[in-house]
Amino acid sequence: MRAKTIAAVISLSCIAGSTELLAQAPPPPDLDCELLDGVNEPSETEITGCAKSLLNHQSLVNTSNSIAGIIAGRFDLGPNQTEPAGLELAGAKDIAERLSGGGAILIAPTADVVVAAASPMWNVWVDGKYNWLDDTSAFSNLDGSLINLIVGADYKFTDRLVLGVMGTYETSDLEGSGLLPPTQETDGWGGGVYLGLSLTDNLVFSANVLGTELDTDVNGGAADFDSTRVQASSALTGYFYSGTWRYSPSITVAWSKEWQDATAALNAQTIETGMISPGLQFGNTISLGGATTVEPWLGAQFDWVGINKVVDDVAGTILDDPYTDLRLQTGLNFAFGANAQLALTGEISGLLYKDSDTYTAGANFAFQF
Repeated sequence: MRAKTIAAVISLSCIAGSTELLAQAPPPPDLDCELLDGVNEPSETEITGCAKSLLNHQSLVNTSNSIAGIIAGRFDLGPNQTEPAGLELAGAKDIAERLSGGGAILIAPTADVVVAAASPMWNVWVDGKYNWLDDTSAFSNLDGSLINLIVGADYKFTDRLVLGVMGTYETSDLEGSGLLPPTQETDGWGGGVYLGLSLTDNLVFSANVLGTELDTDVNGGAADFDSTRVQASSALTGYFYSGTWRYSPSITVAWSKEWQDATAALNAQTIETGMISPGLQFGNTISLGGATTVEPWLGAQFDWVGINKVVDDVAGTILDDPYTDLRLQTGLNFAFGANAQLALTGEISGLLYKDSDTYTAGANFAFQF
């Protein structure tokens, strides 16, 4: 009897000790997307944990770039090309005769000189970007398209303040390789507000907040869930000119967070992205005749993505992987008179980030009245 009692005490002690060790066990390790390379059947948690951040980051970049470009077109930032009132003399001979002969010189009254039209108060615009995303690390080359469409309208309250609203549509289609390739498809509608503030004749501040409701389908319906995403970004951009040449340094701060609903195959998750991006552009304005001009430009932006995090409600943090990247940009900015602009842009990213490459082509048309 005494031996049984001792054995029971030892067993209870072992159970209690095991329970205490389990309680003190560290949380599950972070999800390492690189270790999933070559896996043909990743779980839904692995797909959203490793692939959604790339989509959210690119959507954030697209929106912040679009708003910064729209705001730049709403202020008179270029060199002043208006000619002042002056002497009405017909050629060198007329000038010499009048100056030497003491004849009367006609001065054109300022009121008779054509003045620049008043700056339009309203602005409407549409922006579209097509992105090809190549995830070179996770899930056997999971890659595909992301399309961002934005329509917006704004009003210039003063010469230095613009406020506007925007609506968005987003869709993506990513697919991997293998016998049973992983897939992820998203569709979403959103709306937001933005502002532009001309701090000086050369410095412009822009900012926006956007909310989006998304529907995501993973692995052909294995997980179909809704989510809500909030994006916010602000940018400070300089516009400095030497003749027709433009020099534009910039700094952008952007943040995104998505809250995914739980399903039978997937726990609830939050996906967060935050970055700081200094950049630089050079452009040269060329006259095409009449009131039409075009500005070819080149630029680059360095992204420090200090927040790249996915948290699972059950497993805890499954991804926490800050990184840096470099984006190269080019484009053509057309101006058709004083009331219409067309911007064509191209961008490549992933030059420093080894796990993915992204190629983007975009167009933006704006009209003022």
